[in-house]
Amino acid sequence: MKVSLARLNEARELRNIALALIDRHGSSVVLVDRDRKIKTRQIEVGDLQITLRAPMGEHILDVYHGRKVFSVSWNDVDMVEVVAFKPGDWRQLLLSLGDNASAFPNAGAPQNVAVDSGSAFGYPRVPQEAR
Repeated sequence: MKVSLARLNEARELRNIALALIDRHGSSVVLVDRDRKIKTRQIEVGDLQITLRAPMGEHILDVYHGRKVFSVSWNDVDMVEVVAFKPGDWRQLLLSLGDNASAFPNAGAPQNVAVDSGSAFGYPRVPQEAR
């Protein structure tokens, strides 16, 4: 998806907030798809679900607000590609959660999934400016 520099910067900011939330409060979740296991980090807060996965050296972050509203991918040198960026109040909700990351209740792993309390599977740490 081709986006303006302003939209790319906003996508990076939203990604960094989502990564900080996952880093602080997310759960390691293993999803099973046919014969393979997909290791993810996930968090649900109210109507938002945030999922982070890293297949084959690429990092993918998805945000759902009833449907997928935001998706970005990036590599180890932080070359960001915006895959989906839908309008809506989810953006303000995510920004407000970033401002109050330690204060929100009912955060945790999505329902009906296997939770692995192990490591974060080598996912990238949250950039320092996002903390």
